[in-house]
Amino acid sequence: MTLTDDAAIADAAHVLREKIDILLDRLTDVVLGPPTPGSAQWRNLFQVSGDLTRMARGMRRADVRALIAAHAGVADPAGAPQHPPASAVPAPRRRRGRRADPAQLSIF
Repeated sequence: MTLTDDAAIADAAHVLREKIDILLDRLTDVVLGPPTPGSAQWRNLFQVSGDLTRMARGMRRADVRALIAAHAGVADPAGAPQHPPASAVPAPRRRRGRRADPAQLSIF
């Protein structure tokens, strides 16, 4: 068994995440079935709409994308980032020192 360069493995993992991201986008388009360009449905979908409509459309797209990834058994690279458990995150350090003068102006 040979040792490999950690940078090469990291680069390969990055390329794989990008490829999965692109494939999930394409498959989401196939599942959602974009309307024929120029049709009434297409105009309705792509004409200027309110923020709520755009948000709902984006949420539906994200849900379909997540379902495809889950059925394929892969993690969606665009999904929510995995946060370490709270016990693994070090507690912030508290500053000790004298109290600042309330009349003192801050430089920064």
